[in-house]
Amino acid sequence: MRKPIQYLALDLSRTSLEENMRESAIDTNTFDASVYGALSMTTWIGSAIFPAPRWFCSLGSILGNDWHTSAVACIRGFSALMGPQDRMLLGMDSCKDKSTLWRSYHDNQGLFVSFIRNGLEHSNRVMGHEWYHAEDWTVAGLWNANPFMHQFAITATTNVTCEPLKVELPKGTQIDCYEAFKYAPHEMRLMFEESGLEQIDIWGSLSTRIGECCQRVSTIALIVLS
Repeated sequence: MRKPIQYLALDLSRTSLEENMRESAIDTNTFDASVYGALSMTTWIGSAIFPAPRWFCSLGSILGNDWHTSAVACIRGFSALMGPQDRMLLGMDSCKDKSTLWRSYHDNQGLFVSFIRNGLEHSNRVMGHEWYHAEDWTVAGLWNANPFMHQFAITATTNVTCEPLKVELPKGTQIDCYEAFKYAPHEMRLMFEESGLEQIDIWGSLSTRIGECCQRVSTIALIVLS
């Protein structure tokens, strides 16, 4: 349709952002688009650099993936800066089938466990102190009923000391990590309403597990759910 657009990509990694901006620059020859990169979103949302209508896309089940009160506070931060013509396309996972979820987070290769342990090992390099030793910790998947959530927890099998933080972790200490909340559509709708957004429409994947939610502030909001 050759509509002029301004595309702003957000990433925590400057290296990754710069690489993707270089790749995206090639596409501007085909589409009438101006491409920008940002390491921080808030200042851009509140500015007049990008005029309405604006579309905010978060497709990776990030926004709303939290305890209800915290999720509402996070999304409200966006809705407070959105205007009547702005929209948000939000992806959320609402699958509540335990067998399906367990296979997703506990694959045969143990990728999630490796991911978590790699992060802990990296913390040794960050702090310059080897407080984490793999043999001192177990990693297990757990369920939470209300709200429904799968999470991983690491548990100390012995007394652990983290000298840089002056922290003593006795045997049996459990630390929750990687919480994955699974809200049903009616639970998401309540979350959006409390955030100042109103649901416009909802689409589900063919498996009916993952959906995209589009929201808009004040009168109409779009939300994609599963």
